[in-house]
Amino acid sequence: MRYTLSINAVKCHEWGLNLNQGALFDLLNQASSWAKPHVINGEFYYWVSRNMVIDEIPLAYSKPDTVYRALKLFEEKGLVDYIKEGKKDLIKLTEKGKEWNSKTTFISDSNSEINPKNTQNSDSNPSKFGNESEKTPKNSDLNPTNKNTNYKNTNNHINKKNTKKTKSKTQSAVETYKPQKPDEVSDQVWSDLISHRKIKKTSNTQTAWNVIFSQLEKAKQATGHSLDQIITEWITRDWKGFKSDWYINIQNKTQSTGNNHAINQPANNQTSGKNQAISHFDQLRAEIRAKYGSSQQSSDIRTVSTLT
Repeated sequence: MRYTLSINAVKCHEWGLNLNQGALFDLLNQASSWAKPHVINGEFYYWVSRNMVIDEIPLAYSKPDTVYRALKLFEEKGLVDYIKEGKKDLIKLTEKGKEWNSKTTFISDSNSEINPKNTQNSDSNPSKFGNESEKTPKNSDLNPTNKNTNYKNTNNHINKKNTKKTKSKTQSAVETYKPQKPDEVSDQVWSDLISHRKIKKTSNTQTAWNVIFSQLEKAKQATGHSLDQIITEWITRDWKGFKSDWYINIQNKTQSTGNNHAINQPANNQTSGKNQAISHFDQLRAEIRAKYGSSQQSSDIRTVSTLT
């Protein structure tokens, strides 16, 4: 199969040939390099096998009958002498057909686009006319332009599909990360926090949770509050994320206004202070249950007495 073709576009236009016919005529023009010669009445003819034509330029021809019609067309236009010898098609270019190689039809500069004697028109370095086609003829046997486009679209489809798979795997790896619950955080508060972050559509990567645990520990050290208290305040205030400074500033502001939140009571408060903290914590827990629809029973809520 020929990888490149050198078509004389000027002569194709002059003789009324389409691109496929031009490709075949260029093949006939080079018949001495591939076809078997026959001498008839002292003249050299070449046996142009229709099947060999299909093998050489499959993008232009796929049926022997179409090749035959093209050869008869060339004969009618006076471009070739055609002789039928048995089942063999014998072809010889006429004087008119040999004008395919005439320099008068080409651009005169050294960079001629069509010049079969120039190496620029060789099979290894075809001319511009031989490579580019603005429109495939309606009567072409094949449509290589559309074929190439289909291949390109298929590759794009595969690339997009592979990209989606890669993204899907990456997202799956992020979503499957499950942070480990600290021992001092109750199951209910932890479940409420996970639900809260899911609703807020926050990042659940290991890096994000490392930052969260670090900030919770800072708030715990600064205020002396338990993680259950801090997380409960976080959820109740509907924060998307958590920073220790937010929590500490709220506690300081509450103390400075003289309206101390029960959650800030020191651990050695009297019984009344404990009851007040428990009452407030019950209220926060109730708000969280109402918000996230928790199924946790409230029978164990009295354990918060250790938080004050």
